Amino acid sequence: MQSIEELVAQRKLLKEAEKVAKASGRSADWYLARPESQRYVGLTNQGATCYLNSLVQGLFVCPELRQSLYSFEYDPVLHGAEDSCVPLQLGRLFAELQLSTRHALTTRALTASFGWSQADAFRQHDAQELCRVLFEALAKFGLPSEADLFCGQVKVRVRVSEL
Repeated sequence: MQSIEELVAQRKLLKEAEKVAKASGRSADWYLARPESQRYVGLTNQGATCYLNSLVQGLFVCPELRQSLYSFEYDPVLHGAEDSCVPLQLGRLFAELQLSTRHALTTRALTASFGWSQADAFRQHDAQELCRVLFEALAKFGLPSEADLFCGQVKVRVRVSEL
């Protein structure tokens, strides 16, 4: 839930955006709807979550991960509360990224599912460590690990062209 200060600040920003839109001849909600030419939706920065946003956007374009999240069947008895179920929150965010007409979405529900407070969102974290922690959380719910999704084999063959 947003604090009074956050709501007041948000309202001021919306009023300012409406003034700018009116002055430029655009509709007042221009900042909410993305144009059809914009293929992808952005993610808002909660504080210092640019590393999280980059990771989520990178994982979003992995169709195998998206498919496994979309096929995840949430059960409150097995998986606990909705707000702390990482695959459910990540799947919802992916669905919003795929279907939304907005310019940007929030990652608050996802970060809350990690157990992060608002203060945690203002701490810079390592993207690689976050990726490992995220995949560990997904594996707890039976979703594919990073090794399952991003593992391959290399075959090397040496040929002599002259004797």
